[in-house]
Amino acid sequence: MLTIYGYLPEVQKCVNCDSAKRLCTAKKKDFEFMTIADSKDEDGTPIFNENLEKVLKQLGRDSPVGLQLPIIFNSDVYIGSFNELRKIINTL
Repeated sequence: MLTIYGYLPEVQKCVNCDSAKRLCTAKKKDFEFMTIADSKDEDGTPIFNENLEKVLKQLGRDSPVGLQLPIIFNSDVYIGSFNELRKIINTL
């Protein structure tokens, strides 16, 4: 099963997060969406949750700097972001 980590639309706009979910639904691929931020502070900055820490650990990273959202795994294998998913969706 695919796991897609990204933002909820009400927290932060993420076109590729929404596109990944739509693509999986259209191709009838099972997926689980995990938000990396449940809310935002008074300045509008997302407040990250434990899911971001989990995915950073899976990727062997200390910081989210430079990561492109969404972050997508097939089982526990890192696929990449939306563009990588789009290229391989028919082989899954």
